[in-house]
Amino acid sequence: MNKSSRTEAEDFLRRFRRGLDALPADIREDLVGELRSHFEERLGEDRLDLPGSFGSAEDYASRFVDAQALRAATTRDNPIKLIAALLGRVKATAFVIFVVLPLAVLEIIGLALIVIGFSKPFSNSHIGLFFGADGRFRALGWVSDPGSMREMLGYAVMPVFIFSGLLLFWLCNRLLLRIARRELALIASGPVKFLKSQLSKGDAST
Repeated sequence: MNKSSRTEAEDFLRRFRRGLDALPADIREDLVGELRSHFEERLGEDRLDLPGSFGSAEDYASRFVDAQALRAATTRDNPIKLIAALLGRVKATAFVIFVVLPLAVLEIIGLALIVIGFSKPFSNSHIGLFFGADGRFRALGWVSDPGSMREMLGYAVMPVFIFSGLLLFWLCNRLLLRIARRELALIASGPVKFLKSQLSKGDAST
């Protein structure tokens, strides 16, 4: 195990504080003070391993900035900011690729369905449920060149697109909020408790 010195700890704390510039001053100082106490305890036990337990000070600070952004996005219930905050907060690549990004894409599809539904009166022959001359299904949604295809539902397709889009968007947003609340459980009692949870992870990895 690589032991870290008091000088290295102070340098880490300085860079950690700079990385927290986006946070309010009181939260920033609480986090730095709690981390300093943790360092002092580990230095006294000769068990402080900064690279092994914490990585770079900048990356470590970004966890708390991301968490604060996530809390703000959840409070304001802004879907776009929620997705951006989740992508920043959730560092597990597989989780982002297979859960967060697909839900974000489905939200965009839901919005597209809503727009298509409201656009039906302005582009009647290009939007709807299309079948070919042989009676087989060909397309659903917006078609740039219908050709010989026939649109079967007329204006009845408007509520289908609008309500299915709203439902898809709402469901995906609820799931993303659930993910966000799971992450926010770590900071539910304030930034110091969140810091302690991160410190315990570092101790476990050591």
